[in-house]
Amino acid sequence: MLLRLTSVAFATVFIFTACNTNKNTPESGKNAEQGLAIDTNAKVAVSPQEQRIQKLEFNFTPGETIRYKMEQKDEIVQDDSIRVVNNTTLFYTKHIVSNKDGVVNFTITYDSIKVHQKAPSMGTMPANEIKFNSTDSSSKGNKDYAVFNSIIGNPVTITMNSKGRIEEISGMTPIINAMLKYSPTPNNVSEQQRTQIAEQIKVGMYAQIIQQEQITLPDSTLDSTMSWSRTSPQEIPPFFISNSTIRYNIGNVSKIENHKVADVTATLSGNIELVKTKQPIPVTLKSSSMSGSGKTFIDVDRGYTLLKDTKIMLSIVAESVNPKTKKTEQMKQTKTTIMHVEKLK
Repeated sequence: MLLRLTSVAFATVFIFTACNTNKNTPESGKNAEQGLAIDTNAKVAVSPQEQRIQKLEFNFTPGETIRYKMEQKDEIVQDDSIRVVNNTTLFYTKHIVSNKDGVVNFTITYDSIKVHQKAPSMGTMPANEIKFNSTDSSSKGNKDYAVFNSIIGNPVTITMNSKGRIEEISGMTPIINAMLKYSPTPNNVSEQQRTQIAEQIKVGMYAQIIQQEQITLPDSTLDSTMSWSRTSPQEIPPFFISNSTIRYNIGNVSKIENHKVADVTATLSGNIELVKTKQPIPVTLKSSSMSGSGKTFIDVDRGYTLLKDTKIMLSIVAESVNPKTKKTEQMKQTKTTIMHVEKLK
């Protein structure tokens, strides 16, 4: 039982993210013509005075269009042997609607989604493989991929403050309506169920993606160390919560094509705790760990990400008592996530 529930817990994140089985697969359409937005080899040194950065914020221009490519690889190891492997590639477009009084409104539209998730049988759970390609005719209109098919091409509006904190995500109704067209009994879906589905998609396909794409900027003026930190809790359903701290530090500052750019390193540390009120079965957390590192190349004047690479590792060792056999079951699970983000032309 513990094996099944915790496998589902770690799987929750990637159920709502898209995956690509081969990074070398040629992209079709406009994605094939897009390259990196800036030549990172064309850095020009700046004076010591220009190296000093005191303030960072997102400064977008209304009407501006920004395109990104995001790749992610997840590997989950269960009891040192059972593995779940996922590879992720997303192409999406952000269109800036307004930027006023420290509040940015923009739409985000997915241009293409690919999914390849492969998991062996685990306990009573059979082996499972998911493949989705939004440009493939076999995936389009397939009711098994209603979420992905409904998201493609439908813009969602995000309200964010100038430091990168998301305040609101709206415009989910067209996506939910499109999903319900795949249901044989759409009228049986209650308003509460619609709301729950919308919230899951908001978090998995929008809030988390934006947070992975960019860094949360400092609230106040930076001191001479040009560093800051962020601490935040995040649920790992169904019965764990992580408390993580990310420390950012600005390293080299330079110019590329008259754009002031900077390397920002990040170090993640934290722990994982048990949420006792949400346990479907009695669980004891024996040990846990969380660590990570990353490097982001940002446009200093605009705040947005040009390039980003991160690696995060989570580990949980837990025990539970099987309600039927009354025997204690132990489970060890680790998850490694490697991510690459790049702004496109």
